[in-house]
Amino acid sequence: MQATCPYLEPAYLDFLAAYRFKPSQVQVSFVPRAPDSDEGRIDIEATGPWAEAIFWEVPLLSTLSEIYFNTVDKDWNYDGQTRTSTGLCNGVQRVDDG
Repeated sequence: MQATCPYLEPAYLDFLAAYRFKPSQVQVSFVPRAPDSDEGRIDIEATGPWAEAIFWEVPLLSTLSEIYFNTVDKDWNYDGQTRTSTGLCNGVQRVDDG
């Protein structure tokens, strides 16, 4: 990675290479809307030093999104989902339907 990202300090790359997720830093719970209800919300809390807890954001939200679209919104498709990144940052291509 040093060759493709020379702006990253060696100490940071060493930190990334040694980093391991600590499952004890995450608590997930379901809070039902009413007693015995299967409707409600999911509470997710990642604790610990910010430099460690922040790494949980993408895998947790990705997993939550996948669960949602596999169990709740099963008819979802890409129709009408055009997303454009124009103006957000240099080097990002526009994403279109098709």
